[in-house]
Amino acid sequence: MKVRGNGQGKVLTADELRRLFTDGLNSPRDRALFAICLFTGCRVSEALALQTTDIKSGTLTFRKSTTKGKLKTRVVDIQPALAAILAEYQLAQARGVVSIWSQGKGTLDSVYG
Repeated sequence: MKVRGNGQGKVLTADELRRLFTDGLNSPRDRALFAICLFTGCRVSEALALQTTDIKSGTLTFRKSTTKGKLKTRVVDIQPALAAILAEYQLAQARGVVSIWSQGKGTLDSVYG
């Protein structure tokens, strides 16, 4: 476990991940945010910085201005399990069930909400 940013982060087992998504993450927003990080290996700040133009043709584009080191742009395929979680989030947004992810124009909420 990391303490004050030092040490090795814990690797979750398949059962722990299942429990996290079914019992721990209470909203579609939280599941979508964590799933983007889980399936793409990005950091939370990178997931929160996604914009409408970063999502197209089944891929997510993490612009170099938002990645650690700001060295290059990364393009990651959207896996079917991630697509399902994002669709659940989009449906919840359409019903007004969850709060806005990010209120900036052109952000992920513009695509999935």
